[in-house]
Amino acid sequence: MPTLADFRREMTRIDPGLGSTHAMNAAGKRTITVNTLKYGARASINRFTEKWMVRADSATLPNDRVRLSYDYDPTAGVISHEGGDYSDTTSTNEVLELLEHEPHLYDEAIQECLRTTRFRDIEVMPTHNADRYWLDQFSWMTDPGHIVRVGWKQSPVMTGNRNMEKWNVTSTAGVLEPDLWTLGKESSATYARSNITRRGAYSLSVTRSGTNCTFSITVPVMETGVAQDSIQGLTATGVLVCRSAESSSVTVKVDSQSASGSSLASTTSSAHTGGGAWEELTSEHTVNASAELLVMTGTVTVNEAALVDEFYLMKGGLNDSVRRDIAGTTWNRFPASFEQGQPLQLIAPKNIGLGQQIVIESERPYTTFDETRVRAQTADLDPHDAPIRLIAQGAVYRLYEKMGEDEQAEKWRRRYQEMAARHLAVDRGTDFGINLFPANKMVPAARIR
Repeated sequence: MPTLADFRREMTRIDPGLGSTHAMNAAGKRTITVNTLKYGARASINRFTEKWMVRADSATLPNDRVRLSYDYDPTAGVISHEGGDYSDTTSTNEVLELLEHEPHLYDEAIQECLRTTRFRDIEVMPTHNADRYWLDQFSWMTDPGHIVRVGWKQSPVMTGNRNMEKWNVTSTAGVLEPDLWTLGKESSATYARSNITRRGAYSLSVTRSGTNCTFSITVPVMETGVAQDSIQGLTATGVLVCRSAESSSVTVKVDSQSASGSSLASTTSSAHTGGGAWEELTSEHTVNASAELLVMTGTVTVNEAALVDEFYLMKGGLNDSVRRDIAGTTWNRFPASFEQGQPLQLIAPKNIGLGQQIVIESERPYTTFDETRVRAQTADLDPHDAPIRLIAQGAVYRLYEKMGEDEQAEKWRRRYQEMAARHLAVDRGTDFGINLFPANKMVPAARIR
């Protein structure tokens, strides 16, 4: 995964006029030695003066992060800087960035590009006995133009991101978190993305240390107050597929709650048996007749690192048909209309009924790095899933635009927009009655990293 520093370094790689990146060989209190910059006595001593020196890999961020160079010795490859002494004079595996402009301008350009670059995303939501669906849970769907296709499929699953494959949330600690799930914020708990899975690319790693840690999701029981739209008195099953090396360490609970969050009734599964194998835990719960909310919670109660590969809440009891309902299952498209406002409302062409899923394919913007961490200069090593070449191209365009260099900005804007179009490659077909991208004008799909 690229980091904020990687995006910045890629900007200088594709446009050397913005700076350069070098492996460090030694660091003094006011100097950096780079062996590859030993150009010899005939090289200009001004070659690397008045450059912004960034040590994103320093162990003492943000204190040692940025300095301004004032002297360059081309025979020794030594660059001297203005400002305070470095407190960290180690240089193992460190990279030095020599930038032409203030580093915060590069970071701002990257953030702006992330906010405006979109990717294709598919979300699901449970159906009800009505044709209107409020899209407030999908914050980026504020305009019909953001939505590509709409449809439905047979599935009693009421929650999204079932397989922990979507990680579009950045925590205040700069860590990627899975979409939709609320992670318990116990100070002793650690949550991370893992590539150890039973199915798919990612799982959620949950590490407990002294205090029970949780991961949960909330689902409304009666969205409209209409009895036929309610699952009060019916069965709802929470399913957790997890891996644990410790017995009696992981459980899943389904809780009927009032609108204020008070528990009315709950059911907890048996615990993982331990031994390090993947196990399916289930909690089959009768929804309380007065419930307005259902909360499904996974809990780790023993000090260890458990892995969560599937986590979902469904209407009814579990069967093999539901177990096979993984990402990529066929869905039926239909023409939809919308009522604009905040939130946007989707109007389906028919009443689909309970126990299925509305499927929405949209153009979703990439999440940004945590703004507080960026401003504090502590976000350099934070990870991101956006394609590095695409974002770097767009950030170069935004940087030149910010500096008023219109000719350069236009050159890079064209390159970025061409690459962004390939990245999306959206064929809206006739779902909304208008073919915006005829087949002979389609831009071929491309995976860009």
